[in-house]
Amino acid sequence: MSDKIEVARSVASHLLATEEAIDVAIACAAGLVGYLPVARQQTHVSAAVGQPAFEQVIAAMSVLGEARRRIVEAHSSLAESGRQARIPARNFGGFVDKPSHHAQSGMQVVAESRAA
Repeated sequence: MSDKIEVARSVASHLLATEEAIDVAIACAAGLVGYLPVARQQTHVSAAVGQPAFEQVIAAMSVLGEARRRIVEAHSSLAESGRQARIPARNFGGFVDKPSHHAQSGMQVVAESRAA
C-alpha cells in the first residue's frame, strides 16, 4: 500500500504545482491587461494603438480560465481514481480548504493529522 501512497503523493505534488502555475499565469495576464491602458495613456497614443494585442491578452485569459476549470475537474477525477485504486484518503498539502460543493459531491476533507 505504501507504494500507492507514494505515487499518489507524487501525483498530488504535480497537480498542486500545475494548479499554482495556472493561477500565477492568470494573475500575470491580469496584471498585463490592467497595465496596457496605463501604458497607452503614458505614451499618449490613440486607443486604437495596441487594441489587437489587448484583445489577444484578454482571449488568452479566457483560455487560462478554461485551463483552470479543467484542472479543477482533473483534481476531482484524480480523487475518484484514488478511491477506485483503494488508496486511503490523505491530505497531500493542498494550501487552502476545499469549498463545500466538494463535500456535496462525495469528496471529503481529511484532517492534516491523518496525513502521512
